[in-house]
Amino acid sequence: MPHWQSVDQASRAVLSPFWLAVVVSVLFPIGGRASPASPGFVVERAALRVVGTHYVADARIDFAFSDENIEAMRNGVPLTVIIDIEVRRERAHLWHNTLATRELRYRIETNVLTNRYQIRGLGDGSTRNFRAFEEMVVMLGRLRSIPVIARSRVSADATHTARIRARLDIEALPSPLRPIAYLSPQWRLDSGWFEWRVEQ
Repeated sequence: MPHWQSVDQASRAVLSPFWLAVVVSVLFPIGGRASPASPGFVVERAALRVVGTHYVADARIDFAFSDENIEAMRNGVPLTVIIDIEVRRERAHLWHNTLATRELRYRIETNVLTNRYQIRGLGDGSTRNFRAFEEMVVMLGRLRSIPVIARSRVSADATHTARIRARLDIEALPSPLRPIAYLSPQWRLDSGWFEWRVEQ
């Protein structure tokens, strides 16, 4: 039985011919394109540095989307990527104390009329447009000067760690695609936490 037939009654109501075409194209991507060798998100490096009164984060993340992700986006389905950043104070024999959390949300999509790609920052409303998918993905993975925590909150007499992860937000997908995404490893993309010690 095709995956899309397992959608609940509410989701079936919105399986219009358009969504049926999108779901079929996701399940059976068009050939002729190079597939990612191993779809997934990987944090290659990350650091915190002091700028004025704050620590800011820089990071490089490799976003390898699956054929299913790319096919859905090229059919007009926006994808939402979440980047989580945390700073914690280490405590012996106790749970670490989380001092700061930062969530960045980016929506990537295709303009099906112009065949151009766009990154939209869902926190600040910023938009960047690209002619090529590969160019957009490279830019998505370059984080620079993201404010995370006030310098005054990082005390010199304690050990602090920071960590970052990137993940695809399945809940942000249109409801007809969510059952497929929850069942498929091609959609459950999460880098896991990349952790390092904060230098003071």
